[in-house]
Amino acid sequence: MKIITHDGQFHPDEIFAIVLLQHFFSPHVDVVRTRDEEALKEAMENPDIFVVDVGFHCDYDMKNFDHHFSEFKKMNSRGNMMSSCGLVWDYIKDSYLVRSYCSDHLIYKIEEFCDKIDRQDNGVDYFPEVSFISSFNNYSEYPKVNFEHAFDAAANYFQCLMNAWTKQDKNNRIMQLALKEAKDGIIFCEEHISVTKLANATDNKLIVSPRKEGEWSIVTLNEGLEIDFSSRCPAPLSWRGHQKEKLQGISGFPQLEFCHKTGFMSIVHGTKEEALEVAKYIIEIN
Repeated sequence: MKIITHDGQFHPDEIFAIVLLQHFFSPHVDVVRTRDEEALKEAMENPDIFVVDVGFHCDYDMKNFDHHFSEFKKMNSRGNMMSSCGLVWDYIKDSYLVRSYCSDHLIYKIEEFCDKIDRQDNGVDYFPEVSFISSFNNYSEYPKVNFEHAFDAAANYFQCLMNAWTKQDKNNRIMQLALKEAKDGIIFCEEHISVTKLANATDNKLIVSPRKEGEWSIVTLNEGLEIDFSSRCPAPLSWRGHQKEKLQGISGFPQLEFCHKTGFMSIVHGTKEEALEVAKYIIEIN
């Protein structure tokens, strides 16, 4: 896949636009960075070459994705002006490769990510999460080396995001099933699950799920909807920051192995019934 983008200082929008093309369409991309008018004209007239963030023209059929010209008015689904990142995502999002690979949750998260990049590039909101990209402009005295390192970092970072969003999606689906069986303020699951906004939106207080064979975590939900450091139902103050024998002596539960110093999580080594017994006690004393 051949891609043309501008030379000089690079930014998150064209870097992640190219990352999207590589991630979904081809692991091998040949990126040429130039502002040469003749080279750009030739590339823009060739429908087999992607022209990204340069050229003063936007035409999906010709694979031209620039947003810097005065007539550009293209908005994304959130009502925000797009940059090259959003344009490329808009071009590929309905493709078979994306739809067969991505769940609705993944598509939502990618769109959210691209929208934040678009908003930054258009001077609406700063998006500090991707500020590391621009720092690579100072990596060395060689622009080509700087771009390559920035692109590799962005590609790796996007893969990490995709992995995290995939886990999040799985967690949400498992959580939906666990919520149907929740009782006495406890969300129990035979698979490991983490706190989600979905869980925080309920009246439940704790999540009990396995960490590994014979070991269970008891985790408090947050006080509000957001996933933060607040604790809806923390472990007793006397337990916090202790482990094993000392904790077992303080608590009276011989199965307790650990309690985080903030009280947001406790670990039980034993059966699920023993873990649920500890969880019920935590709720009672709250």
